[in-house]
Amino acid sequence: GARVGARSLGPTGARLVGVGVAPRGEVGIVGAGIARAEDVIGDELFAVIVAMSVITTLVVPPVLRALVRDRPAAVPG
Repeated sequence: GARVGARSLGPTGARLVGVGVAPRGEVGIVGAGIARAEDVIGDELFAVIVAMSVITTLVVPPVLRALVRDRPAAVPG
């Protein structure tokens, strides 16, 4: 997704963008909440979506820190 659109940043920059947009959990939770309220999905699927959103929100920050730590510092132009 976003990593493809960020190719001009180089492989490491594109990876940072790709990982950085991963925790879009609030969007998933809002969509799942609406779907649950309209009886489009059941309680079990709603719980899975909420769990996935929470997990990605917790996992992404340490992954981003590791990626930034491994990236060479930018030299001011």
